[in-house]
Amino acid sequence: MLDTFMLPAGTENIAKQWTLKKIAKQFQSFKGRLYKKYILKGLTSTNQIREAASRLTDTVEVSSQGTFRPNREKDELSLALQTPEHPGRIRGNDVVPWKIGFKDIHTYRSRMRSKRDTEAKIADLEYRVSSYELSMQEEAARKVDERMAAHRCQDPQPYIPPVMVSPSGNRSSCASTEQVGSQSMDAMQTQDETTCPVDEITQRTPCELHIPFKNLSIKVASGMAIPTDPSGTYHCWPIPAGYSKVEVELVEAAYEDLELDYPGGDGETHLRDTSQAIILWRKRYIILPGRQAASRAPSPLAPPSPPDQAPALSPPQAPAPTPPQVPLSCLPAPSKSRTHQAPPPASARATKKAKVDAAKNKEPRTIARKRSSTLTWQKK
Repeated sequence: MLDTFMLPAGTENIAKQWTLKKIAKQFQSFKGRLYKKYILKGLTSTNQIREAASRLTDTVEVSSQGTFRPNREKDELSLALQTPEHPGRIRGNDVVPWKIGFKDIHTYRSRMRSKRDTEAKIADLEYRVSSYELSMQEEAARKVDERMAAHRCQDPQPYIPPVMVSPSGNRSSCASTEQVGSQSMDAMQTQDETTCPVDEITQRTPCELHIPFKNLSIKVASGMAIPTDPSGTYHCWPIPAGYSKVEVELVEAAYEDLELDYPGGDGETHLRDTSQAIILWRKRYIILPGRQAASRAPSPLAPPSPPDQAPALSPPQAPAPTPPQVPLSCLPAPSKSRTHQAPPPASARATKKAKVDAAKNKEPRTIARKRSSTLTWQKK
């Protein structure tokens, strides 16, 4: 705030004159600075303005000669200033079109632009999802390969025990146990290697290629099993024991990076490179779906054993001799005197008493029926 004070009496005119004189000097000084800094400065052109003016002059001359033809926003002024021009508008220096002056023009509502943006977002989202799925599959395949490698290091050739079959003629389980227990582990492994279903085929047969994983068998590919030839070779090399040739047709996506035990003829080292190629695969893991199902089917029941034979009949024996009978003429004649007969047994007496009681109970009913019939006849 300004401080206020009172002028002494009789000095008002002197103070007023001095104040006006001071204000006039300050205003003249302000006008001088304004003229020098702003008005006189515009009279001196810069190099940029001189170049723009020369371009404009040249363009106008060329246009007057008919060599230059303006095309909408590409007119003489735009060419001279070298800045984009909005069509149908006239402007001076430092003026730009809407699409450059408004940087957020893409945020304005436009159906076509909104549709394009939505399609672009959907395409980007699909690409991200597919990339994520591919990375997940690769991660799962890598983990499976690591587990398989660790399992191979621990147990390179897992043992599959053969089926215990009872020897013929022995019905007890003890005999089967004794027979299998007497065999050695080497003999059973040799039997497992030499008696595989793929050795019994005589033509190309559809098959599945498996790999062991702990106590499981995992399918990794499918193809055609080739009949085994004892003297056959694989690319001029003898076929290793326990292996057979197969033609791969379809490989499971999760096991494409699985390494082969023996490289292929063209140097294939992974399962993904073996499509329509012939490779070596372990016999015990070549599964024939049709034959395996037939081998697992229950065997027909054995016919029932014949019933035990009846014991031989003993030879007929002669009947025992009967004692000689006394002729009737020799028997003494019964006496004519009255003799007391023996009383009947108790059961006979009870039956006779029951018959008498039934007759007594029946007699009153018969009399009542006769009386009712007589009364009926009299009424008629």
